Amino acid sequence: GFPHPAKLGQSTGSWMSIQTLMEGLLQRRSLGPVQFLFLAFKVSPSSDPCQRGLKGWKSMIYEAPKVLLRMVMRASIVLAPALSIAQSSQATEEPIKVPTMTRLVKLYGELESNLTMAILASDTSKIDELLTEDFEQRTSLSADDPTPRAEWLTACSKDARVLGAVLITKMAVRDLGSSVVASYVMVDRNQRKEPLFFVIDLWVDHEGRQQLKNRFLSRIGDRSPPALCERPSKSNEASHKR
Repeated sequence: GFPHPAKLGQSTGSWMSIQTLMEGLLQRRSLGPVQFLFLAFKVSPSSDPCQRGLKGWKSMIYEAPKVLLRMVMRASIVLAPALSIAQSSQATEEPIKVPTMTRLVKLYGELESNLTMAILASDTSKIDELLTEDFEQRTSLSADDPTPRAEWLTACSKDARVLGAVLITKMAVRDLGSSVVASYVMVDRNQRKEPLFFVIDLWVDHEGRQQLKNRFLSRIGDRSPPALCERPSKSNEASHKR
């Protein structure tokens, strides 16, 4: 059966701790009202109402509400700091921002990927579908000396290893009506996604098809190649001749 109440206490008439009560409740016993009142006190045999007769029972019943009230007050004192910390942590916790892909980002991301695969596969018909005849690329190294379409394709073939390891990240697309501007960061998939270049592409509509007309490319960091799909500029050629 349930342990004698005297074994739960250490001194006559002292109040039982909340922990002792919780341990009794967590034993999943079927507690009757008398057993619950026993648990509410730390009693000794001399204060056992069973031995003190009717006066003991009346005293216990009279004192029970006071005991329960003190238990509630003690529990509130113990739990209040924890509740305050939990509420403050919930209030200060920032919502998780989940990036969403817009329709334009999905569309032009696929166009960029298709163009890269066509160049790597030397698929001329696909390249002609995605690239304008007057395409040119400008970079931060040769802003005044753009690379035209034919030389750009030749340079891309030479840079096929780098171009094939490139991933497009952080893409943003702006529809300007007659044209669309797509900006993104090229990263190296083989080097822990090390950022390589920042790119701005200008897409235009040509007979119902989207074609790339201009590319502006800028190097990021010291580990990225000096250029990508770029012919040697006149200044670089001159320096090499020296």
